[in-house]
Amino acid sequence: MTGAPPAASVSSEAYSETALTEAVHSETSTLPGFKLRRVTDWMAEHLAEDFSLARLADEAGMSEFHFNHHSPCSQNGSMLPFDRTSQMRVIARNTLRAFWERYPAAEGSLKAWFSEATRANWQTMADIKRRYATASIIDDERVVFNVGGNKFRLVVKVWFPGRAVWIKFIGTHASYDQIDVRKL
Repeated sequence: MTGAPPAASVSSEAYSETALTEAVHSETSTLPGFKLRRVTDWMAEHLAEDFSLARLADEAGMSEFHFNHHSPCSQNGSMLPFDRTSQMRVIARNTLRAFWERYPAAEGSLKAWFSEATRANWQTMADIKRRYATASIIDDERVVFNVGGNKFRLVVKVWFPGRAVWIKFIGTHASYDQIDVRKL
């Protein structure tokens, strides 16, 4: 994908087989044991190589986001240095797709918004407002985006620490006028 952030990688020289084994028995693990074992076994076999988050996630059979979120692979209690701020996860793209299938005029704008949102490094509402001057900040977690030349409204709930954006509403201005955004 053009413009995507580079894959995070870490030198395996910093991690010993002992540290990897200890990670398997970590009490902070939220990965299923078999997935964690699969990853640590692969890491132990490839200690001479640099490995990326994408490769480790693939070994676990998970998305990069979920692997990074649940991974206990650590040395001395610190996480592997994968960048947790590199992307936002938009939940759920199917909602956008269903809307643009019903309103084809919204497709290009929604795809562009989705692409930008998934690559965004939003830490605060001010970050969103800097990029989208016409967005309306409703409260500390809700934002309304004007889409398709202001023909449609997209309401999202943002969870900054979890790097997630939930689509709460997408509709025409007429349908938007009939909802209470604060209750979504």
